[in-house]
Amino acid sequence: MTARTLSTLVATAQTAVGAEFALLYTPTADDRLEIVASAGRLVAPATTAVEPEETYAGMVLGSQQPVAMQVRAGDQRVRAETALIGHGPSALCYVPCVGDAEVRGVLALLDKAGGGGFDFDDVEIATMLAEVAGTALEERDDSTESPSPETLGRMLENLATNDPGRYAQVATLVEMVLASG
Repeated sequence: MTARTLSTLVATAQTAVGAEFALLYTPTADDRLEIVASAGRLVAPATTAVEPEETYAGMVLGSQQPVAMQVRAGDQRVRAETALIGHGPSALCYVPCVGDAEVRGVLALLDKAGGGGFDFDDVEIATMLAEVAGTALEERDDSTESPSPETLGRMLENLATNDPGRYAQVATLVEMVLASG
């Protein structure tokens, strides 16, 4: 899976939930977290790896549970994000990116546009996109090739049969990704 695909997924998540910023963290070989894709106007390059225990992304990576909350001023667990966006975020939504029953990364959404916090619907949308990102990260980790159109077709057919509601949501998200470019 290419960096462009991951960037498009992150930008789609940012737009879909109305976040000002979005980041995709993945674990490194030395057990740190690095940002592999971002969306929003970052004030610093997203190149520094962070220690998982120093951020909410690490908590989500370890617990495999999403978190959405308002952030208190001075919260030290958002230091890395503060350096990237130029201020402490007021709200965050972090969801695990699961691929092949293993957490492959964390999708981080920061600062709800217009203020306020991320709600249940935002977490649900972010979770669906994080599932796609998890699969993309799994494919990236397992191979340098994307799944064939036939494989993707079988996967979508299986989803349509087993969970038509989720299939409709995925179809809508795919349309958003294709429309973005």
